[in-house]
Amino acid sequence: MQGNLIKSTILLIIFSFLSFAQGNENLVKTFPASPGENLQINTDPGNIDIETWDKNEVKIEVVSRKKYEVENLVAEKSGNTIKFYLEVDDSWNNNITIKVKAPKKFNYDLESTGGNINVGSDINGYLKAETEGGNINFANIIGEVNAETNGGNINGENVEANVKLHTNGGNISLGNIKKGKAEVDTYGGNISVGSVSSDLSAKTHGGSISVGDVGGNADVFTYGGHISIDKVSGSASMETYGGHLNLDGASGNVKAITLGGHINLENITGSIEASTKGGHVTAELDPKPNTTSSLETSGGHMSLSIPSSAKATIEVFIENDDIEDEDPNEILKSDFPAKTFDVNKNAGEIKATYILNGGGSKISMNCVGGNVKIEKWNK
Repeated sequence: MQGNLIKSTILLIIFSFLSFAQGNENLVKTFPASPGENLQINTDPGNIDIETWDKNEVKIEVVSRKKYEVENLVAEKSGNTIKFYLEVDDSWNNNITIKVKAPKKFNYDLESTGGNINVGSDINGYLKAETEGGNINFANIIGEVNAETNGGNINGENVEANVKLHTNGGNISLGNIKKGKAEVDTYGGNISVGSVSSDLSAKTHGGSISVGDVGGNADVFTYGGHISIDKVSGSASMETYGGHLNLDGASGNVKAITLGGHINLENITGSIEASTKGGHVTAELDPKPNTTSSLETSGGHMSLSIPSSAKATIEVFIENDDIEDEDPNEILKSDFPAKTFDVNKNAGEIKATYILNGGGSKISMNCVGGNVKIEKWNK
């Protein structure tokens, strides 16, 4: 009796697969579900679309514009986890999409060997999404997000938790991050991130990076592009091999390095390490006690704004061919009186020292090929 039942079940499965391969009907599976449960989807290949609804049920529908044959299918629920694994024949000639409807409070583990992954808004739960070749899109998520694609863009809106995004070849666009930190990187594309409530790490091997306010520390790097960051509550590290750097504010140590571009640092409370091989350096600095700062440029002008109440010792070195013919006080201008001011016209050099309020935090300014200006900053 049991043997006949097993044979009948096998025949039913085979018949359903064959009839499905020959017809145009969509494959549909439904499971009872409760908020907070888990859904695992693995498709080879195919797109994955996630939407929410108010039912305590998960509906999974496979949609295709062409006929296809299922080679492997697992559709089951074990405990609080629903598993749906799909493998189809002649995969790259089909455009298969797995459409899902689930409760808003649900956790997702999504994987595709080749397709886009789209997750609708108002998801309350963990999201893990991985595709070998496609874009990943998600909207408002209350929960951690971990997304990775080997060949596509990642576009996300607001997230309330930690976020980790990686693509081997595409752009990354991310909204605001609340109650968490963000780690994003791409091997080839631009990065755009809104405000982040905690720490931020953003890296690209070829593109520009734009970031809003950061509630912690910011570590931003690109091999070739501009970097722009709004205000950073902690320390900030900005480095590019070819582009401009712009920071609207920071309360910590600031590192700004570019091999070819301008550096603009505003409203910095802490210390600065800024260097460019070909551009201007402009900085507003209120140095914290016992800190050391350095500003360097090999091909541009330099400007430092500092509060008149700051306790600092400023050392300036300028190498400029115009020193031989021009007034040194036009090449080095300062709102503060100089302790020492030495000019070597033959060498084209100026060395000067400024002691503010008895001295204190050390600031060095090295400028090759440009002029230097030191101004009082009225914060």
